[in-house]
Amino acid sequence: MMRDTGTYTCKIENRVSSNTSQPLSLTVIARVSGVALSSNASGLLCPGKDSVRLTCSALGTNVTFSWHLDGAPLPTNPRYHLMNSNSSLIISPVERTDSGSFTCTASNSVNSETSSPLTLNLGCSNHLSPGAIAGIVIAALFVVALIPLTVIFILCKKNKNNTSTPTNPVYDNTGAQAPNTYDRIITGSTAPGIQLSGTSIPTY
Repeated sequence: MMRDTGTYTCKIENRVSSNTSQPLSLTVIARVSGVALSSNASGLLCPGKDSVRLTCSALGTNVTFSWHLDGAPLPTNPRYHLMNSNSSLIISPVERTDSGSFTCTASNSVNSETSSPLTLNLGCSNHLSPGAIAGIVIAALFVVALIPLTVIFILCKKNKNNTSTPTNPVYDNTGAQAPNTYDRIITGSTAPGIQLSGTSIPTY
């Protein structure tokens, strides 16, 4: 049991003398159990932008940790950072190549145990900042207000064109023209009882 860990000595004595042995240390090693792999990510991880921390936990004594990606030892990568005696793996930033299954193995001199696989949820969500949302709302309100103003302007312009007074109207004279008049009596024979009068005689 774990409480048996400690330093032991043996003492021998009789009526004449006594003697104590050299101390002996005893360490009880508990088996590895309860290995679990967790992530601090709560949603989508955007490749090239977001970072993630994977943590491997286990029960037992003198536990060491190792990591695997898709069943193979974790490759050397400047984006991979092992922390806290290799119990934590920080990936900064994540990339599309990190879409495989991660596992961790906890070991000691008694046994080893591997966690269940963990797969990163990669993808970029379209989150808008409050400022961007406010800008979109203001632009939408402006467009909504501009539509009726545009309609009113078009209607006013149309009514103005319809009520304008035409200039220099032209009328066609379709009535019969008055006969030519003359200011002299033309000598010669005329019809009895008919007299011509006027102001001028056309010359041909």
